[in-house]
Amino acid sequence: MKTTKYQRGYGLGNYRGLRFAVLTMLGGKCARCPQRNLRVLQVDHVKEDGKRHRDQLKTKGGITLMTAVLQEIAKGHSARFQVLCANCHMIKSQERYAA
Repeated sequence: MKTTKYQRGYGLGNYRGLRFAVLTMLGGKCARCPQRNLRVLQVDHVKEDGKRHRDQLKTKGGITLMTAVLQEIAKGHSARFQVLCANCHMIKSQERYAA
């Protein structure tokens, strides 16, 4: 089904709001460096179980994943996630594959 420009914009607004809420609830800054710019911050699964989590939710990410992360944080499971900037997230991923 093809989405209209209005529907895409509406979904994007919801995603941005959820993402902002999640990043804020997780501290709003990178766990490895002092970066606080929300445009470059990302949610990271601390125990490297992001793929399994997305598979359980049957999603590749986006609004479904952000909603699930927000619900888990509300239940007190925030230790499963951390905020990383894009650079630190890439470095963490590369370190994992180099080991």
